[in-house]
Amino acid sequence: MNRAKTTHFLFGLGALVVLGFAAIRPVAVTIEDEAYYLGQAHAFAHGRLIPTRADPFPNLNTNSRLYAKYPLAWPLVLAAALKGGIVWAFRLNGLIAMASAVVFVFLLKRRNLSPAYGFLFLLQPGLFFYSQTAMADTLGVFLLLLGLLQLEKENGMAAGFFLGFAG
Repeated sequence: MNRAKTTHFLFGLGALVVLGFAAIRPVAVTIEDEAYYLGQAHAFAHGRLIPTRADPFPNLNTNSRLYAKYPLAWPLVLAAALKGGIVWAFRLNGLIAMASAVVFVFLLKRRNLSPAYGFLFLLQPGLFFYSQTAMADTLGVFLLLLGLLQLEKENGMAAGFFLGFAG
């Protein structure tokens, strides 16, 4: 098998592993931070800036004030996913992980390294875990990789934009 076919095979296999795990993982809040993100996202998805006690995540006790424990960008992204149902809030990170792997492969190619390492990226335990949650970590990795790719292309403005939002 030639190098390109091997790369495509490994990348496809990694994608199947991530998507397969996502398909069997129950949709459940397992980290406290997920409840806060989802509570704020639910408010945004229903046209409100501030979560109320009527939102489906009761441990988000804000006393009807804007809750600033977490940045609001990720709940805005989650709000769009929630429009498709709660399951998409948890599947979104799996899709972002796949997009991150594609960007990683582009980075590898720019450095003249084998893109087959993209397969290993998909099996990295932290990414594998966070791609199954409603946490913001996977989006941070994606934006970081986009920033690094822009640095490789010597596009400083775009690199600063992506790296700034990654943090």
